[in-house]
Amino acid sequence: MKAVENIFQKRGINYGWAMVLVVFTLSGLAFGSMASISVFLKPDQVSLAIGKGGYNIKLASRLVGYEIDVFRELNENEEEDVDLAEFDDEIEAWIIDELKKTGLDTAKSVLALNKEDLLRRTELAEDTIDEIFRILRQEFEQ
Repeated sequence: MKAVENIFQKRGINYGWAMVLVVFTLSGLAFGSMASISVFLKPDQVSLAIGKGGYNIKLASRLVGYEIDVFRELNENEEEDVDLAEFDDEIEAWIIDELKKTGLDTAKSVLALNKEDLLRRTELAEDTIDEIFRILRQEFEQ
């Protein structure tokens, strides 16, 4: 285990969350013919578990040999929302920063506005805003 940690540290990988996912996954795993595993976490822990660019989740998946799907645990009165940082693989960082500067830090906070509001509040181009809307809406259609 220590040797694995050293390798992760040398590569700058947040091995903590990757290892947590591996251990959590293996502890509840009934080996058989399944191809993926579902892990449910508190909403504030999901982006940490996934890691920047999906590093942690990809690494954990490779280590256990299964695809790991991470889901948010929701209370009965909570409505699902997604932090914009979780879209860093689809939306460029400077665009996310531009949205956050205006106080928009979740997908639903962006989708609550119309295109004209975003054009007025940000320095984003109209086609960029259309693409943002497409990506964010797609998250909730699944």
